Amino acid sequence: MKKKVLFYALWIIVLLILQESIFIHFKILGVSPNLLLAFVFCFSFFSTERNAIGLGLVVGLVLDIFCGRLIGPYAILMMYSALAASLLNFSKFKNSFSYLAIITIPYFAIYSFIEYFFMRLLHMMTAESAVFLKDFSGTMEARILPQILYNVIIFIVLAYPMVSTIRFIKR
Repeated sequence: MKKKVLFYALWIIVLLILQESIFIHFKILGVSPNLLLAFVFCFSFFSTERNAIGLGLVVGLVLDIFCGRLIGPYAILMMYSALAASLLNFSKFKNSFSYLAIITIPYFAIYSFIEYFFMRLLHMMTAESAVFLKDFSGTMEARILPQILYNVIIFIVLAYPMVSTIRFIKR
């Protein structure tokens, strides 16, 4: 158990440092990837619902503490996205890397849409904006679609090391 926690904590720290110090300078179309979302998806896919929720909550709180203005929004988003990823794992596809690769696109797309609407709602509630859907089509082209694409590409690059680590830990 201690080995698992140590490996996951190390992954979280390394990915957070990469995300917030290096990849912030490698923006594609103005967006940077969410490495921790890729990690939460990969871990949760191979975990039970309880473990996935725990990791999603921890990663979300880390994001809120280090990157957010409020404590809680990303904790909620990551927790529910981790639960969704763990529910996507069906027993006959458990070791199928191709199934994992196929479901990444809709997973990251749904997460990006929910994140956009959730954050817009929070901005309205904190009086930073009075309009809920301000130029949604422009935001779709400028932020959401590039973010989905970038996250999928990063996931494909990081998936093998993450899956290898997860399988090593489970032995």
